[in-house]
Amino acid sequence: MTDPVVARSRKGATRLVHASPLASTDTEWRYGYRVTEPGRTALDLATTLPFAEAVVSLDSALRDPQEHGPVVPGSDEADKTVLTLDQLDEASRRRGTIRAHRRFKTVRSFVDGRSGSPGESLSRVVLSEREWPPPVLQQPFVDKWGLIGYADFWWPQFGVIGEFDGYVKYSQGNYLRGAAPADAVVAEKRREDRLRALPEVRTVVRWMWSDVTRAERLDALLAAAGVRKER
Repeated sequence: MTDPVVARSRKGATRLVHASPLASTDTEWRYGYRVTEPGRTALDLATTLPFAEAVVSLDSALRDPQEHGPVVPGSDEADKTVLTLDQLDEASRRRGTIRAHRRFKTVRSFVDGRSGSPGESLSRVVLSEREWPPPVLQQPFVDKWGLIGYADFWWPQFGVIGEFDGYVKYSQGNYLRGAAPADAVVAEKRREDRLRALPEVRTVVRWMWSDVTRAERLDALLAAAGVRKER
């Protein structure tokens, strides 16, 4: 909660109150409550949360909340996003000089609405922290039958596709889109077979939450797949 009246921030048993000025354009009414608008909310998250949590939150706001997929700049889907970078930058300008400006710039330069899930966002943070070369996000792949799909991560210099596998991909209705979980697994296997058949793809490496939260496991998977750290 942000309170423009109090002099100091304070933490209670059920809420954390941030002492911060609020311009009239920083707030709006939603469902009968006065709340900070998306740009200001994102700014507060970027300057108060730990880096990884801020990236996961802002990536989610920047991508399409209905489709849970990558947002291509300039596409029709871009109009559905909760937040745009222009809104975030405008909120920063309205705020003026802020104590955590350096933190905001670091988060602002890293966030990317093309991350298709929290797992992908956290993976990007870990990859950066572990000094792996930055991958291309949501790279489209096609074969003679048409579009195969979009790879979560793509290292063209190594011919390696990286895929984050979260449980929701095979369990939640908005991902299954009417298919049974078993059918989703088979479809994903066929998709991977088509990807592996492409001449530019040498291999596909997959990881899960447990590999992201134990970074040494992700290191081992990437190294075994042939991804090399830049020297």
